[in-house]
Amino acid sequence: MSCDTAHSLWSGRMGLRLAVRRGRVVVRGDEAAVFEFVPLMTPAFERYPEIVEAAGILTEPQAVA
Repeated sequence: MSCDTAHSLWSGRMGLRLAVRRGRVVVRGDEAAVFEFVPLMTPAFERYPEIVEAAGILTEPQAVA
């Protein structure tokens, strides 16, 4: 998956099921097992905005002057 797709997933802008359906995330093996794993990642999803901010990464697209 691309970095943009990963950022969209981690920031909650795109769900994993949608990303898989659109082909942005490729699952090799049992898709059901992957989807069962996602709820376990909730604490990481909640912390992602803090991590991004601490790293100084822009979270919103900026206009180019």
